[in-house]
Amino acid sequence: MTPFRLVAAAIAALSLCGAVAPQAAANDLGARTNAPFLPTPHSTVETMLRMAGVGPGDIHYDLGSGDGRISIAAVRDFGAARSTGIDLDPARVKEGIENAEKAGFSDRVRFVEGDVFEADFSDATVVTMYLLQDLNLELRSRLLALRPGTRLVSYQFHLGDWQADAAVNPSRRAAPGGNVIEDDESLQVYLWTVPAPVAGRWEWEAEGEVFRLDLHQEFQNVSGTLHAFGRETPIGNARLRGTALHIEARVVRDGRTVPLRIEGTVSGDAIEGAVEIDGARAALTARKL
Repeated sequence: MTPFRLVAAAIAALSLCGAVAPQAAANDLGARTNAPFLPTPHSTVETMLRMAGVGPGDIHYDLGSGDGRISIAAVRDFGAARSTGIDLDPARVKEGIENAEKAGFSDRVRFVEGDVFEADFSDATVVTMYLLQDLNLELRSRLLALRPGTRLVSYQFHLGDWQADAAVNPSRRAAPGGNVIEDDESLQVYLWTVPAPVAGRWEWEAEGEVFRLDLHQEFQNVSGTLHAFGRETPIGNARLRGTALHIEARVVRDGRTVPLRIEGTVSGDAIEGAVEIDGARAALTARKL
């Protein structure tokens, strides 16, 4: 284990036993903690931003921004429209500003001294963070309240029972022949997409029938029932990724069991898209009741 990993592991262990305050974060220093600043490895920065699909038009925020390397890379290497780094430590903020100026991106990258719990990042389309587990969990409700479709990436620490959409271990390296020569399971990069709120009852009309969806939701996991052609049936293979909703069911029509599939985009109290019943496709506009 490298010195960097030893320090990271020690901080994580101390946070679990209470030796480090729950608010302590590896890159969020100052009044909350005396924990050392641990820069994210450059290769991991690239992994994080690539997983998030950062590109032109994105508004990026880095929580606990340290020396500013993630914010600068988001703009310089991935073309984000702008990036804001937030950190409690004024020395780190000053360093980030200087690094952005050296890189030539001070017009699109800024750093602010502040508390991530009080900062406004509601316009974000991408949020990255390298904090600690307790801090991630305390931030979760704020992250979940961001605009549906916002991508969240965390290095090393997850969001509890909000299951990640993807996880990658950037430390995994293989020797010729396929044997893993380095694989530190603690160094995961996690990706989430903020899900649209879909729980409740939805209705639409098609083929002279009124269809009704009763949906239950836990983060991006969706379950429920569909009322179609006078019968209730459970939905299956439901997937919600940001605002993109996919639902499948099997319904009984004219004495035959046929497949029904919904592909839609959630926008407030409407789902716009298409519904396919037994191979016949039609436009869908479902309204939340």
